[in-house]
Amino acid sequence: MLLGLLVMASCADFEEFESSNRMPAPGITLVQERISDSTIVVEVTSTMEGYAAVALYADTGNITPDPEQLLTGNVASLEHTYTEIPSEEGRLFTLTASVVQDARYEVMAVVSNADGITSEVAMLEVVTTDQYGPNLTGITPSTTPEPLYADGTPIVLTFDEPVMAGTGSDFFFTTYFGGDNEVVPAENVEAAGNEVTITIPFTPAHGDYLFLSWEEGALTDASGNDVAAMNSGVVEGYLEGLYWGVALVEMAPSGVAPDTAAAQPAGFDIELTFDQAVALPESFEVGQVRLTYSDGDRLESSWDVAVEDITASGNVLTIAQTDYTPASGFTVTLTMDAGALEVGLGNPSAEVSAAWTIE
Repeated sequence: MLLGLLVMASCADFEEFESSNRMPAPGITLVQERISDSTIVVEVTSTMEGYAAVALYADTGNITPDPEQLLTGNVASLEHTYTEIPSEEGRLFTLTASVVQDARYEVMAVVSNADGITSEVAMLEVVTTDQYGPNLTGITPSTTPEPLYADGTPIVLTFDEPVMAGTGSDFFFTTYFGGDNEVVPAENVEAAGNEVTITIPFTPAHGDYLFLSWEEGALTDASGNDVAAMNSGVVEGYLEGLYWGVALVEMAPSGVAPDTAAAQPAGFDIELTFDQAVALPESFEVGQVRLTYSDGDRLESSWDVAVEDITASGNVLTIAQTDYTPASGFTVTLTMDAGALEVGLGNPSAEVSAAWTIE
């Protein structure tokens, strides 16, 4: 009995000795030091020497984590940092991960003493400033000098924050060969969230280059910060800014002469008229333009038109018949392969087939 009392007394003395030597939980202070568009700086102060951890969370209303998990970084936060902290001296923490302007965040902090005893979790709501204009982060279709832009395709600009368009005509297109600016009417510019859709108000020439520019202030963010001006064009022989090569298309002749419905004399010249200037490309090969003569029965003769018998002048291509003189009643058929000619700004000609009767 006496031994039991002694043991109990010894245990009580040990617990009293242990508790008297363990430090209490430290106190914590968390304050905002400074805020910018992309940086949050907070100050953490502990009443005891030990360690401090800070975590950054997107938006507000986040679940407060367990203090020990926050201390060790076992949390799903945007950013976590951990360091030693002296007693009653503030420690600055700079947070930048995923920080954007004009957004709400929560900063949570915890401190511990040398025994590993943690404080309560301190929480601070912060709102970043909005001092700078939106930045362009994406363009659809992608800018390219290759002839890939198709007629009627709108240009979509993506920014790193929501933008608003002004009421003026502050956007304009230019072309490499066309020259003058084509102003974009305000109704052709639609801003929705982070995207701006621009409908081109004209049809650029196939094979040309298309440039998009705008003035400073054409777009702003919710705080009135301007999007920087965009100046696109050719500078010292280089394409600058936002530009697209306009897609090439096959171009068919808009007129064929003489009239295929009327009989023609032998040896007549054939004229093909295009909407743009026509030329024989360097890649032209004999055999791409052919003349076939037939009496509709058994006699048929086909000839490859020689280069010297093909003349391009302005929008008109003339084909002379010098190799064969058909008799009355024969049919003369012209066949021209697609791509045999170059039309306008490097566009290939379409396949051509036409026939006449010899009077």
